[in-house]
Amino acid sequence: MKKAFFAFTIIALLVILVAIPSWCQIAAQTVTLTNVKGIVLIQKLGATQWNPASDGMQLTMGDAVKTGKDGSVKIEFKDGGTLTLQKETDIKVLRAEEKEKTTQTEVDMKIGKLRAQIQKLKAGSKFDVKTPVSVATVRGTTYDLFVYESNGQIYADMNVVSGDVWWSNMDNSMGYTVGEGQGSTANQTGQITEPQGSPENADQNMGGGTTGGGGDNQFNQSTTSDQEQIGGQQGYSQDTYGSQNSASGSPIETHDSHCDGGGT
Repeated sequence: MKKAFFAFTIIALLVILVAIPSWCQIAAQTVTLTNVKGIVLIQKLGATQWNPASDGMQLTMGDAVKTGKDGSVKIEFKDGGTLTLQKETDIKVLRAEEKEKTTQTEVDMKIGKLRAQIQKLKAGSKFDVKTPVSVATVRGTTYDLFVYESNGQIYADMNVVSGDVWWSNMDNSMGYTVGEGQGSTANQTGQITEPQGSPENADQNMGGGTTGGGGDNQFNQSTTSDQEQIGGQQGYSQDTYGSQNSASGSPIETHDSHCDGGGT
């Protein structure tokens, strides 16, 4: 009886030891800054100061990046995805992990404009960009995302250049598949406009404006020219990782509690 119990114990230990490596194979993805231009600042997880960014800097989960009035930067992920931040944009890396052959990426975007170019991901992988009012889920897509404030309300415009995006509100109770050349807008009441546009509109929106979501939609939000003024003249009135100086466009050294703990 004792021998049988001993043998069972040994087998159980061996099973646990074999399983441990699979538990421990979750590792951080490599996330690198490139094409840094103008004012670009980085705040490391747990830090209170924003410091100038430079090409080759690496981000880890919980780090935040923001651009000034003349700033832009490309963020490259190991899974092949890139985010190109335009001026006056704030993002935070919530998750950047790889396990075996899959990757899990989540980015929080507070305000501004970016272009996401996401290569076709392997099964089980995901790349989500979250805004205060929406979530963009993709596996192989190029799209532009514009988050702004108008009349005290937060909006997010999605415009797809290639592929398609599952575009939903924060609790996923409403959403649409936005296809190539289409656009849609989300607002903070949880509403998402039906996608508008067609493939011939693709890749025409990064310079300003939207193809389907902004301006003339059911939310009665501001026009494109009004939206551009929010970033260029009025500054930011909502809370961001680091607020902007509306007079000069230069970042103010402020601390946001979101950057202490890696969650939102």
